[in-house]
Amino acid sequence: APHDADLSLRVANWSLDPYIRMFVPEWSPYTRAVVSGSLDVFGELNWQRLGAKATIDRVDLGLLDYDVTNDAPIRIVLDRQVVGIDQLRLAGEGTALELSGAVDLANNDVSVGVVGDANLSILQGFLQDLRGAGAAAVEAEITGSMQRPVLTGQASIWNGRIRHFSLPHGLEAINGRLVFEPGGVRFDDLRAMMGSGPVVVGGRVGLDGFEIDELGITAVGEQMQLRFPDGFRS
Repeated sequence: APHDADLSLRVANWSLDPYIRMFVPEWSPYTRAVVSGSLDVFGELNWQRLGAKATIDRVDLGLLDYDVTNDAPIRIVLDRQVVGIDQLRLAGEGTALELSGAVDLANNDVSVGVVGDANLSILQGFLQDLRGAGAAAVEAEITGSMQRPVLTGQASIWNGRIRHFSLPHGLEAINGRLVFEPGGVRFDDLRAMMGSGPVVVGGRVGLDGFEIDELGITAVGEQMQLRFPDGFRS
């Protein structure tokens, strides 16, 4: 009568990316996610009372030519519509990130922290026209509602490199700090090289959730040798 359940599911080498693209069509076609682990569901079959525990023994993320995996089992718990991240650590070349926090599905709230080092190659897994390299130390928190999350914190970048396919030049030797603040990301005296000349980037990118909403970026460069417009060297 109470519809109590005690179910177990185990998967091995299960590709998640085709299902992710069903709900996130803009997900990069170069990103793949393969998981192995188990899921236990228990309690009354009522969404408000249902409990679950997921243990992901291994996750392999392929971001074009950059690979990320877990360095310990990932543990996620569902208790009365609250999803808690008990342990989630990701590792790759130049990457050691730890996530913790919870998502309250009943109240539509999220509170997740991210701390550690990240290789900028991770960017190419989410932005298919962008390529990155270099290191960043990240300390950030995502709070607010799931429809309008707020990102706060900072990321310190050293010897970074970013190139967009539509541009003839990329930014090289990037050093400085990005400040995540409610409603946007601020460039805090970010210094780089472009076309063999020094460039200082400032200003701000406005965000609506995680989508770019507005741009207010400044860039001052000197002695740059540019291949622009097409066919000219300036």
